[in-house]
Amino acid sequence: MRQLLRCRECDQLYFFEFYEEIDWEEGNDPQYSTYIAVEDDAEIQTLKKASSFELLQYFPRLQWDFPKDAQTPTARWVRK
Repeated sequence: MRQLLRCRECDQLYFFEFYEEIDWEEGNDPQYSTYIAVEDDAEIQTLKKASSFELLQYFPRLQWDFPKDAQTPTARWVRK
């Protein structure tokens, strides 16, 4: 799932992606959310065309990961 989100505090626009891998055997689906700050339509169009893995090349980004074997998710800013 992808969408544009706006921060209620600072009004920054973010390109957001929620990515989930289906675990057909154990049902413990890993989940990943990526937030990338965007400034204009050109950036948005570029990100729309990028695969989930290509989005990991953009900095800075807020990454929220909940891998299969984790007890709790982790959230962090990823910088170059």
